[in-house]
Amino acid sequence: MSSNQTPEFTIPPVAPLTQIEQNTDGTTKFKKVKPITYALISFIKNILEERDTVNINDDETEGEWTCKYSYEEEGDCDIFINTYDDHEFISLDMYSSEIDTDKVDINLINEFILEQNIGLRIGQLQHLNGTIRFHASLDVSNMASKDPKYTGPHLVDPKLIANIFNYATYIFPKVIKKYSSIKAS
Repeated sequence: MSSNQTPEFTIPPVAPLTQIEQNTDGTTKFKKVKPITYALISFIKNILEERDTVNINDDETEGEWTCKYSYEEEGDCDIFINTYDDHEFISLDMYSSEIDTDKVDINLINEFILEQNIGLRIGQLQHLNGTIRFHASLDVSNMASKDPKYTGPHLVDPKLIANIFNYATYIFPKVIKKYSSIKAS
C-alpha cells in the first residue's frame, strides 16, 4: 500500500458512477455509487492503490470495505470502513485477533481503555464482544452534493478517509502492545 505522505494525489473528479455486481446465479445488478461511497472508492484505488472491493447495499445508501492490515511481525488487524450516504457519515473500525478480554479483569480493561482514550488524537477504544476495537468516524454533513447528476471535484475529499486510516494503522498496533502488558499481569 502507498502512504498518504505526499501533498496531492491525482484523484479523478466525481462522475456518475455505477458499480456492476455479479450475483451467484449469474445475473448482473447495477448499483449507483453515491458521493461519499465514491470518496471511499477513490481512497482505495488512488491513495492505497488497491482494487475497489467496496460492497454497496441494495438500496445504494451504504458502502463497506474491509481489509487485513499486518503490523510488524506480530499480527493482523481487520479494518472495516463504512459509508452512510443518507446520513452523511463515514466510520472506521479496527479489530485485532490478538486481543481477547474474556480472561482479564473487567476493571483492568476499563482502566486501560480510559487511559488510552485520553491520549488518542482522534477516535476511541471500545470494549466490545470480548475484544477491544479502535473506532473513528467522520461527520461529512452538507459536504456531498445531493444532486444525483453532480459531476465535478470531490466535495468529500478521500484524504479525510486517509487521515483516519493512517492514524488507526499507526496507533492501534501500539495499543495492542500496551494491552499485552495488562493481559500478562
